[in-house]
Amino acid sequence: MKKTKHESYPISPTITKQMLEGLDYRYSDNILVVTGGNGNFVHEIKKSQAFFGSKDENIDVIESDPALRHMLEEQGIRVVHDDILAFYTLIRYDWIIMASISSDGDAQLMKSLDLLKPGGKCVCLLNAELSRNSHTKLHQLLEKRLLEWHFNQVLIPEALTIDKQKANAAIVKVTRPEDVGLTSILLEKIKWDMREEEEKTANKKPVINNPVIQSMIHNCQLDQKAGLALMREYEAIRPFLTNFIPFNDQEHTGEPLVKLDHNPNKFIQGIRKKYWQHLFVTPKVVERLPSAPKHKLHGCINEMRHHDFTETNILAFQSKLQQQMMDWIAEEILDLFREISGVYYSNTKPNSANTVPFTGYRTDLAWKIKPKVALSWRGIRDSSHGEIRYDRHAAEKLCEAEALFDLLIENKLDGSICSTGESLNRAERYVITRNITLRYLKVTFFKKGTTHLEFLDSDVLEQLNIFACRQKGWLPPDYGKTAYEDLDTEARSVVDSFQGEAAYRAVCSRNDLFENRLEAMSLFTLPECPVEILSVAPGTFSIQERWSQQRLLRSGSNRNV
Repeated sequence: MKKTKHESYPISPTITKQMLEGLDYRYSDNILVVTGGNGNFVHEIKKSQAFFGSKDENIDVIESDPALRHMLEEQGIRVVHDDILAFYTLIRYDWIIMASISSDGDAQLMKSLDLLKPGGKCVCLLNAELSRNSHTKLHQLLEKRLLEWHFNQVLIPEALTIDKQKANAAIVKVTRPEDVGLTSILLEKIKWDMREEEEKTANKKPVINNPVIQSMIHNCQLDQKAGLALMREYEAIRPFLTNFIPFNDQEHTGEPLVKLDHNPNKFIQGIRKKYWQHLFVTPKVVERLPSAPKHKLHGCINEMRHHDFTETNILAFQSKLQQQMMDWIAEEILDLFREISGVYYSNTKPNSANTVPFTGYRTDLAWKIKPKVALSWRGIRDSSHGEIRYDRHAAEKLCEAEALFDLLIENKLDGSICSTGESLNRAERYVITRNITLRYLKVTFFKKGTTHLEFLDSDVLEQLNIFACRQKGWLPPDYGKTAYEDLDTEARSVVDSFQGEAAYRAVCSRNDLFENRLEAMSLFTLPECPVEILSVAPGTFSIQERWSQQRLLRSGSNRNV
């Protein structure tokens, strides 16, 4: 028989709990309960732990029984309608809990699915007997939608009592998929307009003949134009989106119910920064950099938001960033050398515990780092209760040194060797303070507040000494590029004092000075970019020339300080 609007069938508390079991509607904005004559739904939801954090005002109820509707309203429960099939609203619900055991249960479920938010969930109790072997067009549409969406159903035999007869029930749980592939008429219009503009300049030869870059420039323009168009549309319809209707000629127009940060210049700068960052701050660049150059790079990207994302600017900033990064890395290596040697820009003598003096090129003030050094890095912060805690300053210094050493020798160690951070964490966990083996160093922390380092890789130490001494002018300008027998007398005496003839010949034969590799390093290559675009811009100095000029400006003479 067909159930009328005012008829109701009893639903046992067991079935009610089984329907609500495992549901989590905490912090849901809107919940719709279609009771089907069962007032227990609302009470079970409100007293369940899954409702914790939500408010009673989040629940809307549809109830066809007048007496039950009146009872719910007296309890402060909001009843919004009496028939789900006649219910019309633009509100979309996070959860819909319903009992539809009448002959039109399929239609009620179909209507409820239309009221779900994308990602919303519906739990429905159906009369399985009425829907079995149904071949109506509506039932076929419902089956198609359920198959397209994520759903499951549980059959419960003889769960319902209808006209003193037992009937099977089905609990159907459905999740509406999230919206994907949404289209915008406004966006399509902007794309069409941009297509017409590009057709007018189709014969113009691009500065960067690279489809990836051209696509990024196009998308950047599209993002900016779409955002500006949205802001204009918002300004046009904002009078309709307020919380107040003015009377007569009142000036008060109310507060907007939908707010949009419509600062066009700030928006454009944000879009530009997004594309500059995507182009230049790639994982292959960031993972190789020490923290200081990395922070400086992010600072440069932040400043680049004031510049348009165009072909000319891309090439200009590519060259600029490449030169700046070379200087930043060189400065970091020199800072590390100065800190390990214990000598800064001063006329004091080198710390003999950490350095070995040698006759410098055109100066007697020159030294290189020993394989074993003692530093004033406080390595241990706490050693009480049989535990130790490493000081973060020393740990960060060691991790920074590792990143620089990776650059010095082109990261020749494979990934199976633990990083410095991992090794220090393991040593701290096992209360080890002496002879901690890292990737390039052996470290010992003393409670008196010092850290002792021993270089395990002679190549790292050699590259560090050669690079720093060349930058400071303590080695001949053509060091490593001129054969030993072709050196003049002064240069040969410096080489002999620094490392000796045999070691120098080995350096020349390897031809892998870090300074040369740093000059050729291409961190900011454009994706799939032709080789000719990566050439250094005319008029740029090599790293040796730039550092020599800076040194002369600082000292005012050819003496290195």
